[in-house]
Amino acid sequence: MSYSFEFGRSVVRKYDDFGINPDIPLFMQLDTLKEDLIQVEYDSGHMLDIGWYPEFKLKGCFKICIIKSDEIIYEKSTRNIKKLKQLTEEAVRIIADSNVLK
Repeated sequence: MSYSFEFGRSVVRKYDDFGINPDIPLFMQLDTLKEDLIQVEYDSGHMLDIGWYPEFKLKGCFKICIIKSDEIIYEKSTRNIKKLKQLTEEAVRIIADSNVLK
């Protein structure tokens, strides 16, 4: 069972290759720890990018970024899948708030 994420409204394009099972230790899923796990583009020009860095290495972490006009405006990292879900929800809220302010 892998996690599912909610990406909010105004999604133009979505790539979701997050196949990590939270019930299985990460060292048993090294082939799923990729740089390109999730990319979501919004009509506001924001992109949400989630990946594991360095790719396929246990001593890495998930990175969550919001990119706007080729500039990183938000970046957080974690090794914990539950925390990843929380950080993703935070990033989606930031993007939604930015859409309200435009």
